[in-house]
Amino acid sequence: MTTTTTHFYAVIQPDELTIERLERSTPFELEEAQKLVGGGYIELVPQVIDWAHLEEKLETGEHSVVVLCNEDGMSKGMAFNPVATSMIGINLVGPVIVCDARLFE
Repeated sequence: MTTTTTHFYAVIQPDELTIERLERSTPFELEEAQKLVGGGYIELVPQVIDWAHLEEKLETGEHSVVVLCNEDGMSKGMAFNPVATSMIGINLVGPVIVCDARLFE
């Protein structure tokens, strides 16, 4: 019998004040991640102040958390994302993906 391992992620929308934890068993395809952050290029957010908090929130255990946003979000005029900004520690706009690193290879 084969068991499927699920990993946790969240897409934090600029106009939402809560984070919904979602599950999936396969890594994101590039096009899917691009769509989730509003199209165009995705950017790996390089600095995260509170990794432990993010890992606890998503229950990734020993695995790293990856944060992705729209690379051109500011120039596209995407809305400020207060929840993601508060969690990550840098100003972010548009939808932001926070996921177990195993979902983005």
